[in-house]
Amino acid sequence: MRKSVLRSLWILLLCAFVFAGCGRKEPEPEPVYPIDESYYDEIRALGQLATLECYYHNVARSEKEAGTGLSHLFEKDRKFWIEYVGIAKVGVDMEQILIEPDGDTIRITLPEAQVLSIEVDESSLDESSFYSSEDGLLNKNAITAEDQTAAIADAQETMQKAVEENKALMRNARELAKKIIGNYISEVGEAAGVTYTIIWMEPGAPAGTEKG
Repeated sequence: MRKSVLRSLWILLLCAFVFAGCGRKEPEPEPVYPIDESYYDEIRALGQLATLECYYHNVARSEKEAGTGLSHLFEKDRKFWIEYVGIAKVGVDMEQILIEPDGDTIRITLPEAQVLSIEVDESSLDESSFYSSEDGLLNKNAITAEDQTAAIADAQETMQKAVEENKALMRNARELAKKIIGNYISEVGEAAGVTYTIIWMEPGAPAGTEKG
């Protein structure tokens, strides 16, 4: 009889242990977010992110004064101008970006847009691009390649200032940079099954200043 009671007690204890084991849950693994500090360098490695390429019909104007002395007798001041297409690339300098990942939330401070480069569309330059006033009858006040290069350089500088002062253009370039970076982060998250929330921070703003 005693053996039967002990046997029953062991069975009850075994069942209690089994049921207790069935009710215990293993700790869930911490979620792994693929965007971390390592992606900071990867995005920065994009260098200068040109988001807009603008074409401008430019006219480089200049005047070459007549020389002095007997060797320049009867020379005339000559005005000349060159019509061509200038190309301005506008975007953001990715070296200045700040990325602060925190789980599925990423705070990004993006610099203001700037003119990344000013170029001349060489294909827009030919003989028909050059115009000048008449030369003198005796001594010629020749307009050299150096004169033309200097005139175009001045025109390019003027064009760059005009682009920099175009606030709407700069704003659009920065918004496009946001979309490009946001799409990149979304693609990384989608591949890992993570939905990221991006909070855009204003450059130079106090901590806590956020802009969606």
